[in-house]
Amino acid sequence: MVSRVNLMRDLLFEIKADTPLGKTVKMLLNLFLCEGEDGILDLNGISYHKLANLIGISHTELQESLEYLQQQGIILYRPISK
Repeated sequence: MVSRVNLMRDLLFEIKADTPLGKTVKMLLNLFLCEGEDGILDLNGISYHKLANLIGISHTELQESLEYLQQQGIILYRPISK
């Protein structure tokens, strides 16, 4: 429980500091609140390039943010193979 509270605190800091991770969390949360059904937000129809542009970060920053969020158990995503 303490580790989850600390994670939320850290993510709130990232959002407030407007870091690439914070921007990613904020965008995903907004998309989820608008489109998420049954706890699922399906972004299969959107490319990394488009999502990164919407967020205002680089493709690499987006990939790092998504990997971090997955490692923390916040999201599940499948990286696109090139």
